[in-house]
Amino acid sequence: MIYEPNIDVKRDRGPYCGPTAIALLTGEPISRIEQMIRRKRRGGYRDSSGRKMPIKGTYPWEVIYVLARLGCRVELPKKGVRGETLNNVVNEHLPSTGVYLIEVTGHFMVASGGMIADTTHKTPIPISTYRRKSRRVQQVWKVTAKPKADQPEPYTRC
Repeated sequence: MIYEPNIDVKRDRGPYCGPTAIALLTGEPISRIEQMIRRKRRGGYRDSSGRKMPIKGTYPWEVIYVLARLGCRVELPKKGVRGETLNNVVNEHLPSTGVYLIEVTGHFMVASGGMIADTTHKTPIPISTYRRKSRRVQQVWKVTAKPKADQPEPYTRC
C-alpha cells in the first residue's frame, strides 16, 4: 500500500526523492526520515551556520537502512530488471500485489499494482499516464511494511 506522504518540512522546493519514497512506503513524516538519514551520515548534515540542510542524493543503502529501522522488510525480487524501461518493469515484471521501491537512474519512486508515485506525483497515477516511463531501472526492491494504527489511510487502486 502506498501512503500519502506527510510533508512537514518547510522549503521552497519540497522534499527530495529518497525521503519522499520512504514516506510513501511507511507514512512517516519527512522530518523524521531526514533526521534518521542525518544520524546515519554522522556529521549531522548541517551548513556552516549550523542549520539543517535538506537531504539530497540518498544512496540505496541509506534508503534501505531507514526502511529497516522503521520496521519494513526489504527484499530483492528474484528476476533481475537492470536496464529495462520503467514501463516494461511495472507492467510485465512486477506482480499486481505488493509495493515496490524502484531506483531509476538518479531517482527513487514507488510502484504498486500498475500505479507509480514519486516526488512529482504524491498520489499514485497509472504508469500509462506517467510522462517519463522510458527511464532505465537500476534496481527494484519489494517492501513489506508493518501496519501501524496511527498511520493515515493508504491510497487504494480504483
